[in-house]
Amino acid sequence: LCGGVGIEIKKSRPQRAALLRQIARYAACEQVAELVVVAPRGVDLPRCVGGKRVTMMEDFKARTVKNFETGATEKTELEPMDMVRLTLEDGAAVCVRPSGTEPKLKLYIGTRGSSKENASEGAEETIAFFDDMMKR
Repeated sequence: LCGGVGIEIKKSRPQRAALLRQIARYAACEQVAELVVVAPRGVDLPRCVGGKRVTMMEDFKARTVKNFETGATEKTELEPMDMVRLTLEDGAAVCVRPSGTEPKLKLYIGTRGSSKENASEGAEETIAFFDDMMKR
């Protein structure tokens, strides 16, 4: 603890439930106004989002594209940034990146549908999936 900022450094990737319990303990401490958690990069990305298979993952930082249907991974000329884009079997896409100013993840969702209402339903399902995932 330094000036109201809690700093937690993990040598290995923590399990999500254990990390959330630890964050809750920090949140209950009146001396902690902010928390910084440093852990090795690596996230288990979902293979399905809202019941739709993830067919492709573009890792902009690693400059790779993985096709889950063929198993092939290729290098690309993607602009290097800390972002991952998941493409779903229906052509919808989800981009995930850390905020540059706050300790949170940002999601950008692009959906497809036969109508505006159908596309909106797909977006709502995807948002609900990630909301549920973050609560685990």
